[in-house]
Amino acid sequence: FDEKNIFGNTELMDTAYYVEKLPQYYIGLRNGDWKSHPLFKARKEIKELMEKYNTNIVCAYNCFFDRNALTTTVRFISKSAVRWFFPYGTEFYCIWHMACQTICKQKSYLRFCLENGFYSESGNCKTSAETVWAYLTQTPEFEERHTGLEDVKIEIEIMAHCFRQHKSMDKGINRLCWRLPQREFKALLK
Repeated sequence: FDEKNIFGNTELMDTAYYVEKLPQYYIGLRNGDWKSHPLFKARKEIKELMEKYNTNIVCAYNCFFDRNALTTTVRFISKSAVRWFFPYGTEFYCIWHMACQTICKQKSYLRFCLENGFYSESGNCKTSAETVWAYLTQTPEFEERHTGLEDVKIEIEIMAHCFRQHKSMDKGINRLCWRLPQREFKALLK
């Protein structure tokens, strides 16, 4: 298995859950807007940046997914010779969990979801970064690009907004955090 050829392997990439997003990646690479890096090069660069800035904290929206996807991939590519993507002792902040405890529980957010149809058939309000950003910017038509840097730009603003709430919140990973605002939202649906 050649790690360098994952992205270039169209047969493999056509099975990715984000296959509809691939054309923008190919265009960005062809135009020189982005560069493709082998996973272990990216892993090394992240470790070096964490050392340079003296941090052991990694933040992401749905941090559980990102952490596990990177770890699973590095284990697969190395045939388990390398067990973890992030350095030992890394602390993970889940921006999604933070948003669900603060922004997504606000009555104005819940009304925004109701008014714009941002809820599932089972009556759960959406808590994605896309929906939270649409609320914060009051742009219901917003669509997340899913291009790494563009996503980070909105996620960092969401995290900053959470901290500005000055509320006690658990920053750690909670895979079921989407449930936190649902009782209040379902009360609005009635």
